[in-house]
Amino acid sequence: MRSKQGFTFIELLVALGVLAVISGFSMMLVGPALKARQVEMAVRTVSLQMSRARQFSVDSRRLTRVTFISPRTITVEQRTPASEGGIWTWVTQADLPAEMEFGVSAGVSSGPEGFGTSSAVDFSSASQVFFSPDGSAVASSGQISNGVVYVSWPQEVDTTRAVTLFGATGRIKGWRYMHGEGLWK
Repeated sequence: MRSKQGFTFIELLVALGVLAVISGFSMMLVGPALKARQVEMAVRTVSLQMSRARQFSVDSRRLTRVTFISPRTITVEQRTPASEGGIWTWVTQADLPAEMEFGVSAGVSSGPEGFGTSSAVDFSSASQVFFSPDGSAVASSGQISNGVVYVSWPQEVDTTRAVTLFGATGRIKGWRYMHGEGLWK
């Protein structure tokens, strides 16, 4: 009669095999989930930096500049009053999550709300936008500026996202490109 003090070698191999199969399936599911999380974090980063810049401008009653530096950096600066020299001072900087970049993947032919897709960042043909003390977004010329920032995982259409800015109101909105439908939602 055999005592029940442990597992046989066969039982141990079967258990390890089952664990290997389960971990293999979970890795297949976790990879796309992590990529989707990075994509959403990129949209949040762009939206948050623009919202913060707008709020800095309103709170301090100073002009605030947001600059998008390829491939993935956003800087926010504020202008000191003319009596203090009117120089730009650094406020904050943020980077998009790893692998994410400013850009539109090939296959995306039109942007949300009629914005074009000819450049990754477009605020009156520039890669920066200014927020006035009243909260509106303006170009370097001082005129109201609408704009769009595209982010994506390079060469993957399904990861393309956009953040639009409507200059007169300072409204910021995130968009997701639905590749199968060819629509922005």
